[in-house]
Amino acid sequence: MKVYFDNCSLQRPLDEKKQVRVMVEAEAVLSLLALCESGKLELVSSEVLLFETLKNPDVARGHEFTLQKINVLDALHLASAEAIQADCFCTTDDKLLKEARKLKKLKIKVVSPIHLIEEVSS
Repeated sequence: MKVYFDNCSLQRPLDEKKQVRVMVEAEAVLSLLALCESGKLELVSSEVLLFETLKNPDVARGHEFTLQKINVLDALHLASAEAIQADCFCTTDDKLLKEARKLKKLKIKVVSPIHLIEEVSS
């Protein structure tokens, strides 16, 4: 399974762990990355993820997402994940999770680290 992590999910293990949710998500991300390292999951990335710029193989698709309440960088992350045919897009951003689930014709599953670790562990 190809997994694309956005920056907020990759950052989660480095966040201050004063909330239970943050601690659980941090552990989930670390576990998912360990599964990537072991070859059980495939970690994929993009220009947007690496450089947080507007470089994207499908800027038009990103623009479609921005018209549906997704901010520009998040839209480009989604478009990038689709372009590289990721199976899942992993994020800790609640607003992005909510808005992405409303998108019609989205070609990837948008999940939190907790939901993804549950899915790959079962």
